[in-house]
Amino acid sequence: MRKSELTHLVRTILSEIELLQYRALIRVKYNPDYTMTEIADMIRALPEVTIVTNVSHDEQAGIAVYSVKVLTTKTGTEAYETLKQNAITKVPDIQKLEVGAKTIERIE
Repeated sequence: MRKSELTHLVRTILSEIELLQYRALIRVKYNPDYTMTEIADMIRALPEVTIVTNVSHDEQAGIAVYSVKVLTTKTGTEAYETLKQNAITKVPDIQKLEVGAKTIERIE
């Protein structure tokens, strides 16, 4: 297969993939040795996460609420369940993460 044919094939495959964007609120219990901004940066580094915005926090309790946008091929519920699992397993300083299931909305 020539390079131009391969390039065309890859572009065709990529054009068939439907990426969806969702937004939801999450509440995070985290190690209070970190700031809510540092935790937001850690969440931003997770797969599929595009934007993390601080909504509110209780710094002494180590609890923060964020608005999080994801870009995914999954349903919103699946995407945020994946985010939750990734956060808990890949970021040791996140002790608990809850997704506001009723806040999950698709962004057109």
